[in-house]
This record gives sequence, C-alpha cells and structure tokens, in this order.
Amino acid sequence: GVKGDAVDIDMKGKLLTQQCKDMVTALWEVLLLPISMLLSYGSGEALVLDLLKGYQTFTETCGVLQLDDARDAFLASLCDFTLSQRADNNVKSQ
Repeated sequence: GVKGDAVDIDMKGKLLTQQCKDMVTALWEVLLLPISMLLSYGSGEALVLDLLKGYQTFTETCGVLQLDDARDAFLASLCDFTLSQRADNNVKSQ
C-alpha cells in the first residue's frame, strides 16, 4: 500500500544518504591536498572559479551530511588560501 511505499522510499533515502556519507568520508582527505594546491598554484580565472565552485559544493554537501570534520577542513583550507593571497598582495604592494 501507500504506507509501505513511503517506508520503502524512506529506507532508500537513508541508504543513499549513508552511501554518500561513506563516499565523502573515504575521499575528503585525499581530495583536499590536490584541490588546495591547484587553487594555490593554478592560474586563470576559469580554473579558480571552477575550484571555488568545487569547494562550495563539497562544503555544502558535508554540511548537509553532518560531516563536520570534512567541512571544517575544506573551509580552513580556503581560509588559509585567502589569507596567504592577502599576505602576498601586501608584500608585493610594499
């Protein structure tokens, strides 16, 4: 019946959510270093925009999945990049 279908959909949703959590948990540490290095050393506006969209999507996904360590690590990496760029710009302007 309808109630059985709703329970089945709920179970599928929980299973999918858990699979996403497992995948993000397995990959976030592996992805963080190369993405942050590309952001630091890459050039070109298109590349930077794509990387920032990737950061945004990943941190939002981690937030939705309640994976705080992964979310915080990506945000910290982005903050480190921003602060280092600001420091570099200050040195160049002096």
